[in-house]
Amino acid sequence: MCVYSEAIRSLLSRKNYPTVWCRGNNIPIDDTFFIKWNQTLFKIVTTIQKYDGKDGVTEKSIEMLWGGIFASLYIDYITQEDFHQQFENNISKLLGVFDGLEKIF
Repeated sequence: MCVYSEAIRSLLSRKNYPTVWCRGNNIPIDDTFFIKWNQTLFKIVTTIQKYDGKDGVTEKSIEMLWGGIFASLYIDYITQEDFHQQFENNISKLLGVFDGLEKIF
C-alpha cells in the first residue's frame, strides 16, 4: 500500500480531523470555493488514475490532460474580472472534458 494513502487514512480516522484542519487554516467548513475545489480535484485525480496505464492511453495523452488541468485551474484567469465566476466557468469546462473521456479512451 502507498505510504501516502496510509498517512491520509490515519489522519482521516482521527475524530473530526477535516473540521479541525479547516478551522486551523481559517477555512469555514461550509466554504463553497474550498468544497468545489476539492470535489474537482477528487474527480480529476480519480479519472486520471482510471485511465493512466490503460491500453491505448499514451503517456503523451496523460501529459496533455495534465497540461489542460493546469491551465484551467491555475492560469486561465483575467485578474481584472471576478475570480469566482471564472473559476466556475473553468471548472465546468474542465469537468465536461473529463465526462467525455469515456468516449475517447
